[in-house]
Amino acid sequence: QAMHGLSELAKLRVLRDAGQRLEFVNELIRACAYRAVPSPVRRELHSAIADWLIEGKHSQQATGLEKAWHCARAGRWPEAVPRPRGPHGVAS
Repeated sequence: QAMHGLSELAKLRVLRDAGQRLEFVNELIRACAYRAVPSPVRRELHSAIADWLIEGKHSQQATGLEKAWHCARAGRWPEAVPRPRGPHGVAS
């Protein structure tokens, strides 16, 4: 069902192919679509994306900023804020 919806949005030129992902053709459309999703659902989706990025089960390496962004948007602040590392590279 989700794939059908994405396909329809691409046909309507709301989304475009950006290599290995789809992106909105316009920032205003993206912002409106984002705000149309209820906050609890957005948090849940950000949390699922954060898990996916942290687990590394994707073809591209995610940056720490991408992981932190999704953790923060999911309300997972302890994971979003980097912790200082000690002399042996271990988070304190």
